[in-house]
Amino acid sequence: MRVNPSDKLDFALFCGSELMESYVRNQIGGISPEYVGAGRGCPYRLLRAYYYGTLPASDFLPRKKVWLDGIGVAVTRETDSADKGLYLAFKGGHNAESHNHNDVGNFIIFADGKPIFIDLGVGEYTRKTFSAQRYDIPSMRSEYHNLPSFNGVLQGAGRAFEANDYRYDSDSGALDMELTAAYPRESGLEFYRRRAENKDGKISVSDSFALKNDGRAEFHLIGRCRPENIGEGCFTQDGRTVRFDPTLKLEFEEIPCDTVETAELPSTWKTDKL
Repeated sequence: MRVNPSDKLDFALFCGSELMESYVRNQIGGISPEYVGAGRGCPYRLLRAYYYGTLPASDFLPRKKVWLDGIGVAVTRETDSADKGLYLAFKGGHNAESHNHNDVGNFIIFADGKPIFIDLGVGEYTRKTFSAQRYDIPSMRSEYHNLPSFNGVLQGAGRAFEANDYRYDSDSGALDMELTAAYPRESGLEFYRRRAENKDGKISVSDSFALKNDGRAEFHLIGRCRPENIGEGCFTQDGRTVRFDPTLKLEFEEIPCDTVETAELPSTWKTDKL
């Protein structure tokens, strides 16, 4: 998410959030106002940065468990350090949110501060991004998130396509949700639930679903590098072992990043292919 640091400070002060304010001070503390206010040619940001002046630096300890019930987002960290241990973020919500990506049920995973399974991001904004052709852009479609498709059918766009029946465990930080309504009827789904948990040195994501008739399910995972050490029901991704149901067939494909909207995505993740 590309947000100017001084915007974050504005929001922290507006909400009265000491946690967010300490994060901003940790990120930009001691940096000159010219740098903080730079970017996107916005004089207002520069003037505001001078108003804040040079912020004193501070330590930041992120919370290990966060549950935002209003938008259906859960975050769990293995440690209270941003660059140590496992990190899991798991979202519900609906597909009519601002700047929506048709990504209800998506998750991201980091290990020791390194991305394992990612969200592609937004790429370059163009007229197409905010047109009827928005969901022709790969990064806006559910198949280019860590989400399944059923019988080749992707998630639908609109308020009706949503997560339901959240079940959050405040002790463990585990979250599971009903995702049937996130897919059109043509998917053939009878029900679909997803659960994600960060516990005992591993992250587990489990899907339970049923189709009305015989059909096909494909589970998509997005990474910044090609998996290695591929074995029976396992592979490694950036040095971490990933295990999956061995009855599933593992396949790889490069994500097409050949449009104006997607061309910058690989370099954002410091790679040439996703």
